[in-house]
Amino acid sequence: MRKILPFFTALILVTSLAGAAEGGTDDVQPGGKTQTFPFVKNPAQSYRLYYPKSYDPGRKHNWPVLFLLVSDTTSLNRLELFKEGADRNQFFVVTLPCGVTGLETAVNFHLSMFDEVLKKYPFDPSRCYLGAFGDQVKAAFVLSEKRKRNIVGILGVDGGYDEDKPYNERVTFYGLCHAFAPLVRTVMVETCKNLADRKNGKLRFLPGSEAPDFTQIAEGMDWLNWQYLANASNPSLTKSFNDEKAAFAKRLAARIQADRTNRPEEAYDWCQLLAQLRGVPEAAAAKDTSYQLTTNPQVRLYLEATKEFDNFVQRNCTMVTSAQYQPNGKVKNQQRIAPVGIMFDSRVAGEAQKLQNKYGNTPFGEILPSFYEALAEVSQGKSRVQGSGP
Repeated sequence: MRKILPFFTALILVTSLAGAAEGGTDDVQPGGKTQTFPFVKNPAQSYRLYYPKSYDPGRKHNWPVLFLLVSDTTSLNRLELFKEGADRNQFFVVTLPCGVTGLETAVNFHLSMFDEVLKKYPFDPSRCYLGAFGDQVKAAFVLSEKRKRNIVGILGVDGGYDEDKPYNERVTFYGLCHAFAPLVRTVMVETCKNLADRKNGKLRFLPGSEAPDFTQIAEGMDWLNWQYLANASNPSLTKSFNDEKAAFAKRLAARIQADRTNRPEEAYDWCQLLAQLRGVPEAAAAKDTSYQLTTNPQVRLYLEATKEFDNFVQRNCTMVTSAQYQPNGKVKNQQRIAPVGIMFDSRVAGEAQKLQNKYGNTPFGEILPSFYEALAEVSQGKSRVQGSGP
């Protein structure tokens, strides 16, 4: 794991089905396989359905599902990124292609497909997630408002909400953001900052310009699943819910044990999650382990770095209000804009370099260079494409 931290930098770092309502038995596939189906309402479009390795046609309770918003040209590559997380968390993954442009048009297009697929299979209608890249993250937030009884979480890469559009403020959001991209990171920081006030937003910065890999996506899916398991009330099938939570707790406990010696910062982060799972014996042990880890100099430096990086981001990567005034002093108009400081500003680069000198041996050492290396490239007439992966 690369970092799932508390609050903002916790927020900010650094992954036939039996009983189908309409599907019948023709849809049965072994776990770990992908199958393609045409949409009934739009046969020219098709969706891919990934069955987690734990798929059991005899399972008596419904499955969580992640709908991946994709373009036709990226659906296969991006589906591959989500398989590890799907297997770990027993999620199905469905790709919803988008062959249209424009936010409202895309949202309506996705809604029709979302509703059709959700009715066909025994997915849990109260446990749906969305995955999206770039501008499709905006569509995901609008979808979360239109289907707020279904959608509980979003995993977004290099994109955030449109603050002028309504969205479900109760949805959980795990963001992956390339640190070198000033405008992208400002949008994502603003998105997560607002959600983090309710403890349901988390942002992780990525180094360099490479697309996130499957391990980073899987950790995001772990976090979204943890949010549900830690906070769900009155689950429809108590025994199956508790069994799932118990298995999740055991997996986290094993990860803590594996990381404790050589990666104590990561073990500490996992402890923070496990300690909040109610009704599992591993939670108490995680609290004790967390306390013990705070005596480790490596972890203490990491916690100090977390606080300073958090402050750095809030100073330099959040929106500010710009106002124009009339001669009488009254506000003529105002708008929210990105601060000048984030646009490859030398002051921000200098701050990042100082933090790198101080905390380069912590996990933040992998992220901080992206805040000043991009400035050097721009000054040399170079630029990086602010893309969102394959």
